[in-house]
Amino acid sequence: IWSISPSTGWVLQSGSVLGIDNGFNDPSLWTTPGSNNLAVRFTAAGTYTIKLKVANSTNCGFDEITKTICVNAIPTASFTVDQTIGCNNLLVKTTNTSPTPSCGVNTYNWSVSYSAASGCTPSTSLFNYVTGSSSTSQNPEFSFVNPGTYTISLVVTSPGGCVSTAATRTITVKSKPTVTLNSIPTSICVGSISPSATVANCNATTTPTYSWTFTGGSPASSTSASPGSISYATPGTYTIQLDVTNECGTTTVTRSIEIRPIPNATVPANQEICTGTSVGSFTFTGNVTGTTFAWANNLTSIGLASSGNTATINAFTAVNNSSSPVVSTISVTPSAGGCAGPSNSFTITVNPRPQAPGVTSPVAYCLNATSSTLTASTVPGNTVLWYNNIGLTGGSTTAPTPSTDVAGTTTYYVTQTNAFTCRSNSSAITVNVTNAISNNTITADQTICAGTNPTSLTGTPTGGTGSFIYQWEFSTNGGASWSNVPSGGTSLSYNPGLISTTTTYRRQVSSGACNSTSNSITITVVPSLANTG
Repeated sequence: IWSISPSTGWVLQSGSVLGIDNGFNDPSLWTTPGSNNLAVRFTAAGTYTIKLKVANSTNCGFDEITKTICVNAIPTASFTVDQTIGCNNLLVKTTNTSPTPSCGVNTYNWSVSYSAASGCTPSTSLFNYVTGSSSTSQNPEFSFVNPGTYTISLVVTSPGGCVSTAATRTITVKSKPTVTLNSIPTSICVGSISPSATVANCNATTTPTYSWTFTGGSPASSTSASPGSISYATPGTYTIQLDVTNECGTTTVTRSIEIRPIPNATVPANQEICTGTSVGSFTFTGNVTGTTFAWANNLTSIGLASSGNTATINAFTAVNNSSSPVVSTISVTPSAGGCAGPSNSFTITVNPRPQAPGVTSPVAYCLNATSSTLTASTVPGNTVLWYNNIGLTGGSTTAPTPSTDVAGTTTYYVTQTNAFTCRSNSSAITVNVTNAISNNTITADQTICAGTNPTSLTGTPTGGTGSFIYQWEFSTNGGASWSNVPSGGTSLSYNPGLISTTTTYRRQVSSGACNSTSNSITITVVPSLANTG
């Protein structure tokens, strides 16, 4: 027979019977015996007693046993925290407000989940139980180190093993800003940058403030999140610093930037030369060590290539085939350390050169002959200079009149210079002064009979150039008029052959500019004697 006290707050499970003893210990008087095993479900918390009475006969008696059962309510987890938001290394104390059990002692299980703050570092969960507490303490204390959102959960287990629903509290951990510098190269040419930064405020509630420092830059500082264009005019290595502040502190980030110099090119002065003249070499220099150069020529017809990548343009012969000046512009662009400098330029003006004067050469005179002033064909307006040496030193604007006092060869030179001071090549005039012809004597008068041949006429001249041209002439009227002999008359000697009338002969000799007429000789033809006897 079973009995449960108090009589409420519980129900029997299927198959369980308490039994009815009718107030007797004799089991034969019991109306309904109870179940061997009793299954009870308690519906209300409290302390219950269950008594079991057993008997088998009146002779053996009976026995009974009583057990006390403490039934606790389903546990409820609840707690409070002393603060829900703060800067990193935040200390949070918990107060466990979970109801105590009717009997026995609850056990506690604390846990923490984590959600990172966007853009913040570190972005991993980091907390500690402090002041000797742990995850099973009734009132643990936490130190939250890294920024983010932490959720504290408490699950209570009653002495009977009943588990509560978790109670949670959210803790927001702030930190000083996380800052990343953007758009700042490690090296630039002298010029400007437009720096910016990506800033995560890390759960802070105040708007961050900015303090930029640009050593060597202009402006040198800014309190704007985006400071705009910062100019660097002086080469060197500088530090850019950004301080970003919120209620949890200041984050300082720095970046080193190298400002490389922009080279300049020093070029030669403008050149003006005459066509056919060698010009150069030209060397370019820069204000930065290691500067290289690229040059471009806009007029290749002057005899220079269109471009090059050298610090020197080698000497070349300038060309201008036109009648007017031509101007070439040479643009030089320097580069050093990846920085291109401004182009600098110089010009090469190639002026036309006049043609050599037109002359007649050689000019020949006989010794002591009257000479004429030399002449040359030139362009009107040009300056004409005459020289007596091949080196063209000295020079006179007066044309020379050659001397014929001494036999020999003299060479004169003449040039013309145009308005661009370009002198032509020289033209040479050779003046040959030849010794007079002497000994132009022929022999001799002859008297011959008709029908017979005279002897040859001859005589050896001297002087002149030593080379002679001969022409024999004859006259049948005593020298009143002369004609060239019909044939064979261009040699040193002349054989008249058979003649029928008295004839006079002479010899013309020329050598260089000299001419000479010989003496005249007469060949008298006597008629043949007639036999009249």
